[in-house]
Amino acid sequence: YPDFACRAWVLFTGSSGAIVASGNVTSVTRNSTGDYTVNYTTAMPDANYTLAISASSNFNGTTNNGFAIGALRSNGLGNAPTLKSTAQTRFMVADAADTNTVVADSANTSFMVIR
Repeated sequence: YPDFACRAWVLFTGSSGAIVASGNVTSVTRNSTGDYTVNYTTAMPDANYTLAISASSNFNGTTNNGFAIGALRSNGLGNAPTLKSTAQTRFMVADAADTNTVVADSANTSFMVIR
């Protein structure tokens, strides 16, 4: 079988973008509430990679909320351009338990690139 590997990963704090632990990630930029850009140390060979992203369910100091994670787009979790390049990926985290699916910071977010 071919070898598919984790090319980058990071665990970061949602309220600040501060990295707790990582591999092949130079920084996480918190663009605004729930809106993040992960920047890679070594670029991906192309933008045809897949992402695995998860967020804790502690939004804004409350627990037991659901969450949604996705690329930025006008008909989903916000109104900003999608960014998935060889150098970085931008995505949003939202509190899906809210009836309006409000973009929110999670306590911790895990992010992984597989290629």
